[in-house]
Amino acid sequence: MSPLLLTLVVIEALLTAVGAFLYVYRARLEFKEDNTLILDSAEAHLMSGQETIHAKANQAGQMLKYVGIGWVVFGVAAFGVFVAEGLGVL
Repeated sequence: MSPLLLTLVVIEALLTAVGAFLYVYRARLEFKEDNTLILDSAEAHLMSGQETIHAKANQAGQMLKYVGIGWVVFGVAAFGVFVAEGLGVL
């Protein structure tokens, strides 16, 4: 295994770990999110907590999207290097 392929595999493993962590984190945040109906101003303080949770879940979703894109790109690159080494091109 060449150093290039080893580096790509290590990056792929790190992206997999980060992606799994973000997926679980987002799921836990969405579990805490409640759909509440605010009937009067006395319950309005409940909305600020829910808005914070919703913003964190959206941010985790955005980060998960970029990690997923990186995971696919590095996976294809690692597969390409693996095939090229097998064919003797690299």
